[in-house]
Amino acid sequence: METTVLSAAEALEYGEFKRSRREAEVMLTLKKLTVDASRRETDKSKLKSLCESAVKLGATSVLTSPVNAAAANRLLFGSETCLACLAGGTGESLISVKKTEAKKAMKQGAAEIRLAPCYSALVSGNVAYLKREFKRVKKAVKKCALVIMLDDPVLDGEEIARGVRTACEAKADGVCVRGELPALMRAVKTAAGRLSVCVSHVENAEQLRLLLKAGAKNRRGVVFCRKGGRSGRFRSRACGGCDRGGEPEKTGLSFPFPKLRRQAEKRNFVKKVEKQRTAGGQNAKKSARFYLIVEKGLKMLSFFRKIL
Repeated sequence: METTVLSAAEALEYGEFKRSRREAEVMLTLKKLTVDASRRETDKSKLKSLCESAVKLGATSVLTSPVNAAAANRLLFGSETCLACLAGGTGESLISVKKTEAKKAMKQGAAEIRLAPCYSALVSGNVAYLKREFKRVKKAVKKCALVIMLDDPVLDGEEIARGVRTACEAKADGVCVRGELPALMRAVKTAAGRLSVCVSHVENAEQLRLLLKAGAKNRRGVVFCRKGGRSGRFRSRACGGCDRGGEPEKTGLSFPFPKLRRQAEKRNFVKKVEKQRTAGGQNAKKSARFYLIVEKGLKMLSFFRKIL
């Protein structure tokens, strides 16, 4: 049996290679994390610290409560870390309440909605109610990824499988189970690749590596794809664009302030009308008149907003 003896320079180079490989593995693991900032005791200073840590680590997302969604979105603006927001409270809220809360989180900049299902319906086997709940919330937040939270410790394997099957039928984007190997294996087997399965309440790095090998995978951060200046769909960063052939934006986030977005849309509209006006002809006159009517309407709308 032949043995290879490395020289001092080759041994040093090999050690540097192993070190860089370990660093790459650690960075790859960190990019799959979601930083939890949804606890009740999270104040403004803790939220800022957690968001800064998530951006520094390159984490996939930061999970917040609806109260802190707008503040977290401002702290994450310009980074590749996206915002995930809880919705549904304890799970026993009405469907209309959950839908309104999810839509509000989407307007505040959330790219992922983590929905707490109705646990009483899940335990009792009322699949029709669960499916209707998931579908209505999914329809309300079409541009966001919908992840169903199944990480309650009281849920057994059969209830987790029931929730995963219902999520697949409602075309949800993923489910989240507790960081225990039996629960993860049951969810991965039931999902059968139709949606992503992520885990929560992971205690240490060794447990995280074991769960990742078993099939746990967090949803990659989403980017806003566009083609021809029109909005496209939210897709994974790794997709290299959307199914419409668009290119992903460089920021990796949607515009965080609705008021500024409306102002930008108005400026683009004004530029378009001015271009048509300078082109001449009957169409230019019609466009100019239409622009004046719209501008007057916007002024009246802003006036009434100030009064009310």
